[in-house]
Amino acid sequence: MDKSLTKNDTDLMLNDGREIEPGETIMNVEVQHSVFTLVEEEVYRKDSNELLGSRISLQRKSWNGRKFVTVVAKHFPMSDRNLAIHEFMTLVNWAILEEAQSKLV
Repeated sequence: MDKSLTKNDTDLMLNDGREIEPGETIMNVEVQHSVFTLVEEEVYRKDSNELLGSRISLQRKSWNGRKFVTVVAKHFPMSDRNLAIHEFMTLVNWAILEEAQSKLV
């Protein structure tokens, strides 16, 4: 496994020596039992305050019957903020359409 700190702009570290701090929430939408969030994250080296980089994370928190489970759908570099917002809106629109169709059946 590649142990380099950066592989590309969105995959800041490949090993477990990192801590992720959530930053500003850009967008947050709740659809039925799911919460979609677009949030800025700062990635630090574990056990130090060395900032490795920042990125945007598209997350989905869904209810599985017992608890909320958070899944990171995709990471974007900070320079792709507009693309991240566009993909967030596409995902939310899809979720709304799926929910509307389930209500019609």
